[in-house]
Amino acid sequence: MQVYTITNSQGSIASFISRGATWCDMIVKDKNGILGDILLGYTAPEAYLQNDNPYYSAVCGRYANRIFKGQFSIEDTKYQLTTNNNGNCLHGGAQGFNSKNWDVEKISSSKIKFSYVSEDGEEGFPGTLKVNVTYTLSEENEMIIQYEATTDSCCPVNLTNHAYFNLSAGGDPTIGNHFLHIDAVSYLEMFENIPSGKLIGTTNTRFDFTEMKKLSPHIQPLEEGYDDCFILQKRNPPLTVPDAILWHPTSGRMLEMYTTEPSIQLYTTNSISTNMQHNKYAILPHAGLCLEAQAYPDAPNHAHFPDTLLQPGEQYKQTTIYKFSIKE
Repeated sequence: MQVYTITNSQGSIASFISRGATWCDMIVKDKNGILGDILLGYTAPEAYLQNDNPYYSAVCGRYANRIFKGQFSIEDTKYQLTTNNNGNCLHGGAQGFNSKNWDVEKISSSKIKFSYVSEDGEEGFPGTLKVNVTYTLSEENEMIIQYEATTDSCCPVNLTNHAYFNLSAGGDPTIGNHFLHIDAVSYLEMFENIPSGKLIGTTNTRFDFTEMKKLSPHIQPLEEGYDDCFILQKRNPPLTVPDAILWHPTSGRMLEMYTTEPSIQLYTTNSISTNMQHNKYAILPHAGLCLEAQAYPDAPNHAHFPDTLLQPGEQYKQTTIYKFSIKE
């Protein structure tokens, strides 16, 4: 399996494979100038084919996150998707975009583009969807991810990248010593990972990350990890204020996240299969965290959620930026 690499003059290196348009490695310097890979994943590209791959840094779609019972309606037509998560459709179904082989075009030493055509009826979704995902590693040490999609029939679309970050680059076995900020004053009430439709305020709760705080008190015991959707305070213009910030004081590495999407799914690696092989680092619960920029989960079944239906003649566009820097 071919590995594609892009670089910048800062010494940062990112690598990818066609399977799932997966972002395999992100190698950046710490405060001492030492390079380290801050993405969880596998040492060998072939390992990404194993069945218990937890979506490591893959593109998820057609619909990231969950759709209740894999069912939704468009006007008077009901659709049944494949279900792969407790009777629900997760990340596009049993064979979502993460499991597909994408076409690859390396545009320059710092930019790579992946393309995929999802045929009408794939995993139960209507319409033929044409998708492009472009990764650019900027001179400002930003990983810029741009998503585009068009359809020939109305269908819901919600794309994201499922990167797991641990800024210690193998130095810490969990993200407990990381500090996190999320620019959100509300989150979605969930029952068994499906939204009730109600937004709940974060103030004076464990969901309040408006001020940066250390993660360790909030991910112990195991059941108190996060797999929750935070509703962002969107800024105008977008991409000007960080929607989330992650900082690891020991290494000095800091990640600032910017997105055009309305929400972030925070997942703190609450459960890990013990059968996974060929990991870069020893993997424990809470070994990394995901900041998945996306539309609301199960939006096709909640009329008051932001609309995720893409119409023929329209273009789905999304930009998410992960900027890497040093904070002493």
